Amino acid sequence: MAIKRAAVSGLAIAVLLLCLPMSALAQGSGGASVTGVVKDSSGAVLPGVTVEASSPVLIEKVRTAVTDASGNYRIIELRPGTYIVTYTLPGFTTLRREGIELSTNFTATLNIDMKVGAVAETVTVTGETPLIDVKGVTREQVITKSMMDALPTSKSMGGLIALVPGAVSPANGLDVGGSKGEQSVRISVHGARTGDMRQMVDGMLFSNLNSDGAGRLYFVNPITVQENVIDLGTAGSAQYQLGGAVINSIPREGGNALRGTVFATGVTSAWQTSNLTDELRNRGLPEPNEMKKAYDINPGVGGPIVRERLWFYSSARWQTNQNYIAGLYYNKNEGDPTKWLYEEDRSRRGFFGRPGHFAAEHRHACLAEQVLPLILVNFHRFSPIFADSS
Repeated sequence: MAIKRAAVSGLAIAVLLLCLPMSALAQGSGGASVTGVVKDSSGAVLPGVTVEASSPVLIEKVRTAVTDASGNYRIIELRPGTYIVTYTLPGFTTLRREGIELSTNFTATLNIDMKVGAVAETVTVTGETPLIDVKGVTREQVITKSMMDALPTSKSMGGLIALVPGAVSPANGLDVGGSKGEQSVRISVHGARTGDMRQMVDGMLFSNLNSDGAGRLYFVNPITVQENVIDLGTAGSAQYQLGGAVINSIPREGGNALRGTVFATGVTSAWQTSNLTDELRNRGLPEPNEMKKAYDINPGVGGPIVRERLWFYSSARWQTNQNYIAGLYYNKNEGDPTKWLYEEDRSRRGFFGRPGHFAAEHRHACLAEQVLPLILVNFHRFSPIFADSS
């Protein structure tokens, strides 16, 4: 009955979302923008120019804007990716700007001069992506998926800290060669308090609001992340409230082609050397801290449910992380009601960590319209944990 009630509630929410206009569903945090001014060859502004931003990462393929009376235009909420921006006005040569790379929260300023020409004439400009966001007031470090794939480092938050200049974590949170696995890490940038850190998925805050609000109960599956954007301590605004680091993970979406990927890593104590010396043994340290085992397996697949209308992306994650603790052993008298004293069992070392964890995520991306003929609901932030044995 509980499952049926949950299903009915989910369907009711979906129907409610279907009644929302596109503008309501399109709002979010983390999208890129293209903006600028269009002029003619004499320097006069051009109103009425049709500006189109097209990319395979857009489910609707193209987003359009029209310049206003001052020649200004702005296209917002663009997903990270490579774009082609086209400018069209009757009586003027059509202009195409190709290879425009947009990352999260980046505003690309493209000021255009159009020349009088034939309707069928097109001028193409390739490979001129603006390097500086002249509209933004924050300082961010973007860690893209291609960067995470290329670098031989852990994909966890602890591994990302090493890629961010000025970011530090507590000594017990340092991840050496991926030995820590996934853990709740609080980071500080440029001396800010670790308690001022906040974490988001596509602009939605998921930090644990208990205590100082910097902890978390949800761990992002790295296979589902398109890129991570770390605001380097300039987030002291009405939106973020605090001046610490803000980590925004932008999730991947499906596409018009079915694609899948798998990331897997694993290690045992056999892969780790030891610095234990006779001197340390003589001082009473029988065995050092040591890796027991760790593995992380992340498959993901995405594609179309309805081409150019409804996409999906599904993923799963199996992980564990266990470390032996120096000088800690199981009790040899465990389970024996006749013996109440602790006695070391040197054959069974004590360890710390999660014995095993499984989580799955599934999200949809859709094209919403003012009148919706299909079930076009955005479950972009729906990430249930189906099982947890930790």
